[in-house]
Amino acid sequence: MGLLLGMLEVNMENCDEKEVAAQVIPLAFLFVEQYDESLEWNSPDDDTEQVDFQFDGEIFLSVAQPIITKGLKSDQWVNQVGSLFVIKHILDGVAGLWQSQLDTIVKAVGNCLAHSKAQVKYAALHAIQQLSVSYAEQDFESTYHRPIMSALLDMVNSASKQHRCVAVQTCDALAHFAYYCKQELFDDYSKQSLKSLYEVLVNCNDGLINRLH
Repeated sequence: MGLLLGMLEVNMENCDEKEVAAQVIPLAFLFVEQYDESLEWNSPDDDTEQVDFQFDGEIFLSVAQPIITKGLKSDQWVNQVGSLFVIKHILDGVAGLWQSQLDTIVKAVGNCLAHSKAQVKYAALHAIQQLSVSYAEQDFESTYHRPIMSALLDMVNSASKQHRCVAVQTCDALAHFAYYCKQELFDDYSKQSLKSLYEVLVNCNDGLINRLH
């Protein structure tokens, strides 16, 4: 349910409010009516077990993955944004199931970083950031540091041409990637990263971006 509401928050401006309400409100009631009496209920805090209900990962992906794949390949940018934010929201729950498909996922998300639409770049950066976190223990950074760092540094170097939200999220994604990357790997990028970020700090007059540094 949280995923559904999150997607609506991103795309509500493109939706018919009455149509969304007619479909989402019954779903919300159906969701909260899923009550498992076998769960322990001895304190108010135990209620969280009920509201944290989740689908089995394989069941969820059997329905969601074709939609995600179709969205990433779509020529409609709103569909790409939707798929990218779904990836961000579900990664922690399906990371193990997606391990064997990681090359394909990273390539698809990485391609979106070069999209002409700022909203797609922004969503892709969120997905990259979550990939860094969810797969940190599987040496994600060690495997994908070359293509991802190359793309992120290119975007930092062109920060003045990027939408301000994209520029901020680029720096945030770079920081997350650097945090989880092994020092010996990031050493190859540290000098260029600091130089690029310094250039942004010196030459950018946008207070939102400068506060991030």
